[in-house]
Amino acid sequence: PKRGRGDAGVHVRLQDLDHERLRKRKKTLNTAIGLLRMAIEMSWENGDVESELYWRRLRRVPHADTPRQVFLTRGQAKHLIACCRPDLARLVQGALYSGCRVSELARLKVRDVGGHVFGIYVAPMKSYRGRYVILPNEGMTFFLDQVETLDDEDLVFRMASGRSWSGCHKHLFKEAVRRAGLPESFVFHGLRHTYASQLVQAGTPLAMIAKQLGHSNTDTVSRTYGHLCCDGLENEI
Repeated sequence: PKRGRGDAGVHVRLQDLDHERLRKRKKTLNTAIGLLRMAIEMSWENGDVESELYWRRLRRVPHADTPRQVFLTRGQAKHLIACCRPDLARLVQGALYSGCRVSELARLKVRDVGGHVFGIYVAPMKSYRGRYVILPNEGMTFFLDQVETLDDEDLVFRMASGRSWSGCHKHLFKEAVRRAGLPESFVFHGLRHTYASQLVQAGTPLAMIAKQLGHSNTDTVSRTYGHLCCDGLENEI
């Protein structure tokens, strides 16, 4: 299902996988195990299975997140924006200023910009809770410029055709990445990592970064970006 109608890949034995591909396989497997475990736990709570051991015995495979290494410098970010068509460039800038996921930006409405805080409100969706994202002066100016002539219920970001962004950004972003000469592996979500990595390197407390990104604690931020704290740590010591 993940590959759609694409051709099946060549079968590769586990022992022949490189470290990064094996890490991704383990992460996918753990996601599936987590869903299965939750389903069986619900069955136990509803009295459909006799023992809670059915779900307690399901264990995830040992797996360690690899620190994020692929993120943009400010110069690369500016060059990428210049390589995007205008509507996509605005979406990219929104991600770089806020660290929001593309799905959150696609659903952002005018009334969510500059309402109660100097920033934007990201409405809750699926497992993500609603949150306020504080913006710097430059970022606040950018978002206010986008909504200047729009009504409260309008979407902040739309395609040039007037359609909402719903997965249409992928091939356009990939083309822009190629034109900018960036690694093929760099995807839109990398803009979120760029946002977080620059905050870490600027010495921003991890708790504040986690709040901006919408994480419930600093664990994910620490595992993913902790290696970037070295310069700040050296200065503090």
